[in-house]
Amino acid sequence: MFAIAFGSSNVDIIKELFTNPNFDKAKHFKGEMAARNSDFYLTRFHIKDIAPLGKGDEFDVFRVSLSSNDDSEHFDLYVYMIEDGIYAVRSLAMTGVIKDLIYHYEKISDKQRKDLDLENLKLTVAKDSELIKFGKENLHKFERIFEIYGSNFLDKNDQIERILKALHLSHIESDDNVFRIVVGGMVDNIVGFFRVEKEEDTPLMHENLYIMIKKIAPKWYLFKTT
Repeated sequence: MFAIAFGSSNVDIIKELFTNPNFDKAKHFKGEMAARNSDFYLTRFHIKDIAPLGKGDEFDVFRVSLSSNDDSEHFDLYVYMIEDGIYAVRSLAMTGVIKDLIYHYEKISDKQRKDLDLENLKLTVAKDSELIKFGKENLHKFERIFEIYGSNFLDKNDQIERILKALHLSHIESDDNVFRIVVGGMVDNIVGFFRVEKEEDTPLMHENLYIMIKKIAPKWYLFKTT
């Protein structure tokens, strides 16, 4: 039923976007995609998976998981569609600097390494599947952070900081009924997990804000922004 709701043809169109050098842009590119006329045909990468994430504020959103032919590199893209039209493609931006730090970590100075959390960098650019697994495994700790945040403990900031550091996470944020545990990122391009008390408080995916949202447990979601 899920495939019917989203239209199996959409998955076929997305697959063709990355595999057909003669992809019909005139027919399927709409909105900003039509204006940019981008080329997504890949030879060095292959599609691992195409999966619907759900309905955004306006578009149906699909995740495309890609890997290099030797599986040494990977990235997740998010395709925004209406019917057979592709309106936008998004990914977590500004990851090049982070990946470069990971790659050259052993070559940088001791002082620079002291100021970096290598595990945090790796988690920030991890596959969605790995982030979901991490979130589910640490859900009880996420909930504990939320409980401490809402408490009257005099040392609650220190308690939260200790848990975040142990999990190699960055910081917490809270606004508009959404409590966020930020993994990391650069500027406003971040990845993390958020909690909402009520289902109706869950933000909608949007090509210029929450570019992906995936529920990992009741009240808890993986998210990325741009």
